[in-house]
Amino acid sequence: MKRLQKEYGDLQKEKIEWAEITLAGGSNLFEWNCKIQGPPESPYEKGVFLVNFKMPPEYPFKQPVVKFETPIWHPNVDDKGTLCQQVFGTWSPQLKIENVLGMVRQVMIEPSLASPLNVEAGELYSKNKSEFIKKAQAHTAQHAKK
Repeated sequence: MKRLQKEYGDLQKEKIEWAEITLAGGSNLFEWNCKIQGPPESPYEKGVFLVNFKMPPEYPFKQPVVKFETPIWHPNVDDKGTLCQQVFGTWSPQLKIENVLGMVRQVMIEPSLASPLNVEAGELYSKNKSEFIKKAQAHTAQHAKK
């Protein structure tokens, strides 16, 4: 719990310009809500995405579960919004939520085609990237307006 308090406090002091972080219910250290601006030059750049981070009681020895509450059309996100845990690689207790936020943003820029949860999006990304971009942009405009 102290680790989560410190991480949350650090992120409140050292603001990340592309993310706004709050505790679920105003005080739940084990569940964070993050508003993430779509990365520039990605199909998601014109959107803001609410992403939920649930930390298990074993954190930092077990990685958080990351779920997009705002619908996103992405190869590594299933239809319920769950982000594929494999995109984090090998989890280490040295990693912080700030690192996970960066990984989420990076996967929005460059999906991992090794582990697609949305097979249709993954196939379109690998076969016709420009069509993938159009579809992801349209989905973003519909669901994740700034």
